[in-house]
Amino acid sequence: MKAIVLAAGMGKRLRPMTNSIPKCLVKVNGKSILENTLEILDNLNIEETIVVVGYLYKKIIKKIDSKKLNMKISYVHNNEYENTNNIVSLLLGMEKTEGNEFIIIESDVFFDQQLIIELLNKHKNQTVFCIDKIHLEPNTMRVNLDKNENIVEISRDITTGNIGRYIGIAKISGDLKKEFLKNLERLINEGKRDIFYDIAINYMPGVVKTLDISNVKWHEIDTIEDLRKAEKIFN
Repeated sequence: MKAIVLAAGMGKRLRPMTNSIPKCLVKVNGKSILENTLEILDNLNIEETIVVVGYLYKKIIKKIDSKKLNMKISYVHNNEYENTNNIVSLLLGMEKTEGNEFIIIESDVFFDQQLIIELLNKHKNQTVFCIDKIHLEPNTMRVNLDKNENIVEISRDITTGNIGRYIGIAKISGDLKKEFLKNLERLINEGKRDIFYDIAINYMPGVVKTLDISNVKWHEIDTIEDLRKAEKIFN
């Protein structure tokens, strides 16, 4: 199993904090978001983590190099990080997965190790998106689910139905990897380089499974307010 950590973004909503450090190095109670992610992946014997970097990338590499990790770390540079969204970063990272199943982790999510344990053990050899059916904050990416809890739509505009919030962590397995890749490339070819990669799921209604992690500690950190909430959750 490999992992792709998307860490190219600029974290504009966390300024001025992110004027001098990338968003993934923002600390929650003394530990950066990226450190938390890498330590968990290492503890769970992930073979290799591919870190897609961009903004202030040298600081990310320096931090990772200072860690004593057993897993292999590879870097991919998104030279267009200022003008593109994470769909481009994910495509760049997927080039290094070599046909293996992999985990996607957005680098602004601080989470407990149990989340990845459940993801690895649920729906073996299938593509799974982690969702939270309780914490449905506004202006977040939501999914609408069918009776089997599979995704039929993903959007920030969903307000009715069987709803969950996509938290930015997923497992892409062989059963749907090629189709997922094809849909990402389709969006890029349509000139949609400034959107989120998860929009590609809209071309695959009813086949992507979900894992409800509402009972596991996690928090997405986009703003100073988010950071303060995360500090309380993980105190």
